[in-house]
Amino acid sequence: MSTAPPWADWRQEHPGPYRTLGDPGMPPHARRGHLVASNEHDAREALPGVSAPTLILHGDQDRLTPPDNVPLLTARLPHTRSHLFPGARHA
Repeated sequence: MSTAPPWADWRQEHPGPYRTLGDPGMPPHARRGHLVASNEHDAREALPGVSAPTLILHGDQDRLTPPDNVPLLTARLPHTRSHLFPGARHA
């Protein structure tokens, strides 16, 4: 039995680079709008009201959304589990 993670084959066949912000066909104004919306989004006050069980999956090498956010989210979301993927980045 292999100890490799289930996504190892996919990552080997698809080495990247991967786009992390929008669809490759997005026009520049839409890409900028997405970035502005992402930078201004703040749902901290709404998180405690989430009633669904939540699984947070995050790469420990994410430069777009720092891994330090995982414990912050976990503390505010009820019924939460999290997992950090070693070596994984955003998306």
